[in-house]
This record gives sequence, structure tokens and C-alpha cells, in this order.
Amino acid sequence: MRRFHTALGLSSFLAIAGASLLMPTISSAQTVDSTYVACNRDGDCWRVHKMYAYGEERPITYYKSDWYDAHQRDEHIHWRADPADDRGYYVEGEWHPDPGARAEAVARYPELGGSGPLLLLPGRGTRLKGHADALRLLAGLRGGGVDARLWMVGARQAGRDAYIDELEREAARLGIANALVLSEPTTDIARAYAASDLVLQLSRKPEAFGRTVLEALSVGRPVMGWAHGGVGELLARWQPHGAVSPFDEEALLHRAHVLMAQPPPAVTMPDGLRAMQQATLALYEQLA
Repeated sequence: MRRFHTALGLSSFLAIAGASLLMPTISSAQTVDSTYVACNRDGDCWRVHKMYAYGEERPITYYKSDWYDAHQRDEHIHWRADPADDRGYYVEGEWHPDPGARAEAVARYPELGGSGPLLLLPGRGTRLKGHADALRLLAGLRGGGVDARLWMVGARQAGRDAYIDELEREAARLGIANALVLSEPTTDIARAYAASDLVLQLSRKPEAFGRTVLEALSVGRPVMGWAHGGVGELLARWQPHGAVSPFDEEALLHRAHVLMAQPPPAVTMPDGLRAMQQATLALYEQLA
């Protein structure tokens, strides 16, 4: 079978194959059928949707999708689980997310730098999203010697100035202002997920669905949230260790330590994510 492409050079997006099924919202992660086979020089192979390059020290060879059918029983190949996020690679059987995503975030927001974990709380600027809970969590982590950073993407919105001022004053009171970023909504939330080490879903009011949970898990990032409403149901099904009894801040801090020290395996959930997408598209068609 003819080799398709060997990815070398800078860490960058090389190609997109096939049509991507996208949620009609800026906070959607992409999902498509596997299109390529990626292999490293140690004989680890896995299936991906897109091609990336990671430099000469981490060369990845890409093959067309039919290569999998021809070699899936090859005893010289170590087939690894298909990752939820194509940005990354296997080394001796262990998945390594692309570090470029964090570097991009730090280049834009220097406060997110450092060697410690990056926490991400996506959501609009309203106290129902649990921003204050996340601030106290960050204070607890940093007070315990963890160089954690917190990115509240989507919190900074027009008309929310008073609320943002309130959050910034609280961060200053807690001594964490230099480890916090409150930013505008982004059109590339998947890249924000990829940059993070732990995604938070701390809505104070039970949500009917809690799409953030599925979006983050689809990018291969662990999620921690209050176990109520749709968020609790999704975590119970896909990542039970991320569910915390509502508003138990001591338990939240403990669980954060556990999840960051031993991240759970990446979740593959094509049926659940695809069903959510198809149902949303069907609803839009009915309303059109």
C-alpha cells in the first residue's frame, strides 16, 4: 500500500479530509469518520481524522484509511485506541496531547503560563455558571503549592462589566489575580479544551443537558463538575470520577488533585456525541 504522507516540521495543521459534522454553534467540537492511519517509528498506530506534524523528533507517518484494513492483524504493529483529539501522538503506548495548544494560549494570555495545570471553565458571564466556585478552587490549589492557572473563556461579555469587576475583586482578595484570565467567547473552543488539563462545569443551577461535558471529553480532556442535572447524568455515564456532590468545595478540591495526578483515560463516545449532533440538526431543520 502506498504511503500517503510523512508529517515533519513545525507543529501545524496539514490537511482536513472529508466532510465534518459540526454543531451549529461556536462552541462545537468536530467529529468525522476516521480517515487516516497515523504511525510512529516505534510501531504504534492509531486512526485519526486530520494530519498534524510535531517536528523531526516526533515524526508521524500517515497512511490512507484502507491501510488499516490491510494491516490491522499485522503482528509488528501495536494498534492503539483512537484518540478523541487528533492533536497528539503515542509514545510507548501512552498518549501525549500536543503541547502546542497550551503554548498558543500562553502566547495570547501570559497569565496562563507556568509548569502547573491549566483549568478551563467555559461559559457566559453569569454567576449561575459557578465562576466564584472556580475561583475558590484555584485558591485552594495554589494555597496547597500547585501552580494551577484558570481560564474562564466566554465570561467577558458586553453588558457584564459589573460582574467581571466583582470576579476580579474576589480574585485579588484570594491572591490569585495573576493566575486568572477572564476572556471573551472564542470561535475555537476545541483548541481551548486541548490547551487545558482539567475542564470545569460548575453551574449552580442544574442544566438540562450540559453540552460542555461532551465537548471536553470529545477532545480528550477530563471534566469535573457538580453532579446534578444533565451534567451529573453525563458524568455518571462517561466519566464518573469527575462528578462531585453539589457545592461540596472540600470534595471538589480533593477531586481536582486526584484527576490532575491521575487523569482518566480518554473517552471515546461516538454514539452519544453523534446522537446529540443529529438531534440538534434535526431540531434546527424543524424550526427553519
